[in-house]
Amino acid sequence: MLRANTDRRAAESATFDGAFRDDVVEGLGRPPRAIAARWLYDERGAALFEEITRLPEYYPTRTERGLLNAHAREIADLARGTQSVVEFGSGSSGKTPTLLSAVKPASYVPIDICREFLRQSAADLAASFPRLRIHPIEADFAGLVSLPPWVAGSPRLGFFAGSTIRNLTVPAAVDLLRTFARILGQDGKLLIGIDRIKDVDVLIPA
Repeated sequence: MLRANTDRRAAESATFDGAFRDDVVEGLGRPPRAIAARWLYDERGAALFEEITRLPEYYPTRTERGLLNAHAREIADLARGTQSVVEFGSGSSGKTPTLLSAVKPASYVPIDICREFLRQSAADLAASFPRLRIHPIEADFAGLVSLPPWVAGSPRLGFFAGSTIRNLTVPAAVDLLRTFARILGQDGKLLIGIDRIKDVDVLIPA
């Protein structure tokens, strides 16, 4: 058993190293040079980001929370009939309770690359929403993710907060939206956070 576990970890590590190398080579080999943000979000990176969102200079998180609270009823009307909420890059799911309370779906699927944050946030939400069926998926949301059967056949609302899409190059952003469309289905909807153009004196401190 020990040998099998060791072999499995070695295989996972080799896959991880190969994927990281490929992303670095590709990202730095064409303009504008960039490395996929997913490599920042291991357990430590995710925890650091949560600390950043609480800083007074970092406005996106509290702005989105304010918008969700202010427009919860309107969002619920637009998402009428939604049975499942699929959150891409869920992290700590700090904004999610407001959305779930408004939309009242039957199931919630958080997708995140950080296993530790995913498990904790799913447990916290389960305590707050005991009747909600929660199915966390540990994965890179930029890839095509297979949803559980009871979600795949239901009307879906995607949730992609944090203005994360602004971190991507235009081709990468287009590819991501196409992936979301395939995951959410023909009748799916997407609630997405996109920051407006800001003065550099606001962006640099954030």
